[in-house]
Amino acid sequence: MRFTCVDSFSGAGGLSLGLGNAGFDVLLSFDVDKNCIETIKSNKKYFKHLVMREDIMNMIDGRLMDIIGLKQGELFLLAGGPPCQGFSIQRIGEDADSRNELIFLYGRLVNEIRPMFFVMENVSGIEGKRGKAILGELMGKMTSIGYCVHKELLDAKDYGVPQRRKRIVLVGEREDIGTNYSFPKPTGEKKTVRETIGFLPEPPGDGTPHVDYPLHRRDKLSEINLRRI
Repeated sequence: MRFTCVDSFSGAGGLSLGLGNAGFDVLLSFDVDKNCIETIKSNKKYFKHLVMREDIMNMIDGRLMDIIGLKQGELFLLAGGPPCQGFSIQRIGEDADSRNELIFLYGRLVNEIRPMFFVMENVSGIEGKRGKAILGELMGKMTSIGYCVHKELLDAKDYGVPQRRKRIVLVGEREDIGTNYSFPKPTGEKKTVRETIGFLPEPPGDGTPHVDYPLHRRDKLSEINLRRI
């Protein structure tokens, strides 16, 4: 079996990279953001699959299946993380956010192509007052079309990543192929930021990148923020 995969709302390619490293055959990554797509295309060492700048609205009504050359039900995995800004606890202002509706377009795409599995991630705030009803409606729709949906709050720090990063992850598996999925248990591996990047030399004091490490630089902070730190 080919573990074929499409990464929707791909961003700069982090999920595509992980899926590829895990053995998935990533057929396509797409996102509406120009800078994200240019980032993926510029990293040919890591990404060799088709990458497109596209709105998810342009991928429904059969176009996605035409692009990847598969029929309904043949794709192994549809992955994606629709925009999270509307659900973020850091957000201020009105609860309503038009970007939240993109979750339903993702569900519509699942319904159309009927992958064996789908995975969707979002910020933990999606279970708060701004997103709980939307998340519940999506899960209900996916259940109604024949998916067993598993939901879990995962934290990257429990899997060897030097960052507290909590995300709600949904995994749906088509009921006709079985419902045996379970989320991975925490690895117990703990890494600190110092252990991960402590070998780096001190960056220049003027905010320019280090000559040997192009992405290693200081933030340009005000005097008051420097005192706070």
